[in-house]
Amino acid sequence: MKLWPCQTSAGEVASDLLLGLLRDAGAHGVSVLVLIHKYKILRASGRILELRKLGYDIKTLSGPGGTATYVLLSEPASRAPPLFS
Repeated sequence: MKLWPCQTSAGEVASDLLLGLLRDAGAHGVSVLVLIHKYKILRASGRILELRKLGYDIKTLSGPGGTATYVLLSEPASRAPPLFS
């Protein structure tokens, strides 16, 4: 589906929200369960992959029951503009 220039997809909004949550969480990280239940971010692993491709260093920790927790370790060297503008 082609979007008009002023529109963003739900995935873009989710990636921007996820990046903000990772920044705020710091070393504690954000659990995939929190992402799903509190923020309604589905396919978090796909969003994490997108961020990694943009140069964000994100560590995946295994939590209770095999649930993932994501921790933002570093951002790209060049201060990139927002993911989607």
